[in-house]
This record gives sequence, C-alpha cells and structure tokens, in this order.
Amino acid sequence: MVIAGDGPARTATRTRPPARSTGSSGDEVFARRVARRARTMVSERYGWATIAAHTASSYAAARREHDTFQARRAASRLAAGRARIVIPEGNLLTAGPAAC
Repeated sequence: MVIAGDGPARTATRTRPPARSTGSSGDEVFARRVARRARTMVSERYGWATIAAHTASSYAAARREHDTFQARRAASRLAAGRARIVIPEGNLLTAGPAAC
C-alpha cells in the first residue's frame, strides 16, 4: 500500500487482509477458531479451578514459611530498636490516680 504525501512515497504494511464485501466461510471458521482458543486460554488462566489451585498453593506456602517469617520479623524489630511500652501505675480504666 502506498500512502500519498509530501516528499517521497511512504509505504505501510497491512496487518490484516482487507475486508471483503461478502462474508466468507473461511473468515467464519477463522473467527470461531480464534474464539475457541481465546475461551480456552481465559478458562485456563482465570477459571475457578486455577484460582482455587493458586489460593491453596499460597496458603500452603504461608503455613510452611510462617516460623521463618516470624523469626525474621522479630529480628527486624529488635534491630530497629523498638520503643519500650510504659504502662502507668493505677487503674487504667479511670482518669484519676490509683486508689489503694
């Protein structure tokens, strides 16, 4: 295909065949084949069976790695020098001083 314009002629390639004025059984066969492949791909990637398998795998990994995660988190908190929690003396449920 040649595109007219200023300067030398430019060429462009077509990415698909030109549309036909009448329907073709070959086009319908191709469209159905593409649709079937797309449906299969979507079902395999995003179907409930795949989602359930990924969820179960994630939960299993979380169970396996729980102790390691807790140890790393504790070590990180110790390294960060967390502030000490101070609990005041007295009855914490009242605003006044403790009654003895």
